[in-house]
Amino acid sequence: MISAEELAQAAEAARMEIPAAELDGFLEAVNALFAFVERQWATLDVEGVAPTAYVRPLKNVTRPDEPRPSLPLETALANAPEEESGCFRVPRIIEE
Repeated sequence: MISAEELAQAAEAARMEIPAAELDGFLEAVNALFAFVERQWATLDVEGVAPTAYVRPLKNVTRPDEPRPSLPLETALANAPEEESGCFRVPRIIEE
């Protein structure tokens, strides 16, 4: 069971706005859901099951940061509106 204060904290963390008129009904629904999960949990044999935050193993999917050839300068600048000394020339956006 959670209190109205805990529900308000969770709603704030989730950036949810619960209208005051609906708070009691929402609290009742959330507590009914928690009670259901607790009853279901009590029927499961979890002895020896290690706690985990994720149900699937996670692995890093990024590639190693290794230098490799890039576009030739002429290809990179082919569609540039303006070019100067091998660089894109763009309008000034910051005043001095």
